[in-house]
Amino acid sequence: MDTVYIEIQLKVKDETKSEDRALVSTFYLYNAEQHGSFLVSSPLCIVELCCERLQESVQATILSAVVKAHEGSSPFPHGGRIVCSSLPCHGYEDITGLPSTEVVLLDSQDGRMPMARNGHLDLIRRVIFVELRGKLKFIIKTYSPSHPAEMASYDVLFTPEKCNISKKTCNLGAGSKVEITVAWSFLPASKMLS
Repeated sequence: MDTVYIEIQLKVKDETKSEDRALVSTFYLYNAEQHGSFLVSSPLCIVELCCERLQESVQATILSAVVKAHEGSSPFPHGGRIVCSSLPCHGYEDITGLPSTEVVLLDSQDGRMPMARNGHLDLIRRVIFVELRGKLKFIIKTYSPSHPAEMASYDVLFTPEKCNISKKTCNLGAGSKVEITVAWSFLPASKMLS
């Protein structure tokens, strides 16, 4: 695998472009022999890059994550966290031998889940890559009232496809659930080489 050039620009946006402030403006060279987390720093902040190599991957686009609960109740009264990861094919180890990286889709430690009135969760990230012969695991955690570090955890597995839309339900107990809809798309080798 060739070395990949990753350009990193993190800015604080202001009302006018001339007043934007760069926190990090640098680059990073990544090759397939590297894995794990890497720190890129500037005098103002530190950015953590998490790299994971996947075999024959597909793109999973989370179209929606919708909370279904009894009227007036919320399964996330003290906040919650939604993460997902690409699990390797059953019987095969991850290429690097390391556990899959959890990708954070939403984390609200302040007790307020960003959610529309119709229950749609406002995810901060919607696209991840998954090994085609593996699984996509969603983990939904609800924080407890007294200890934010303590949480109940629920999960659901998706089987990746080259092209399709999948819908699964993650039951959170007490009649609450989250319906997750994922669109799958395959990037042909000819597109990856251009």
